[in-house]
Amino acid sequence: MFLTSECIWKCNCFNVKRYLDFQKSKGKKMKNFQVMIFNAVVLIALGIYGYTIPPHSPTALISVGIGAILIILSFPVKNEKSVAAHIAVSLTGLSFLMFLVVGIIRSNSIIILMAVITLLALVFYISDFIRRKAEREKGEQK
Repeated sequence: MFLTSECIWKCNCFNVKRYLDFQKSKGKKMKNFQVMIFNAVVLIALGIYGYTIPPHSPTALISVGIGAILIILSFPVKNEKSVAAHIAVSLTGLSFLMFLVVGIIRSNSIIILMAVITLLALVFYISDFIRRKAEREKGEQK
């Protein structure tokens, strides 16, 4: 039985929603490095899945490489290293554009799914940067 991209999408959305609801109930916020690891795992899983289905295109492993780099960058981001966070956000933005363009050109739903999940991570990163800056400015005004 082959998994369709719609099945993968529904499963991922359900799990993310459940995780976010669980974190809200505990009063915890999702952190950048957690989103980065989630995005990386999804890219790695979908890249390997894309490589295993015929015609076994080696370009499917590009997302695996991006996911591996994001996992490596998540460790310094967890320790509040801003340079690593900015590199990861830049990589995420570039990979979103790449996945979007390639997915539309090839009409490949798996690549478009990678683009959507990467866009969600990018939106989270940017909103977290904005929130942190507002908190910092609020602290400076006191």
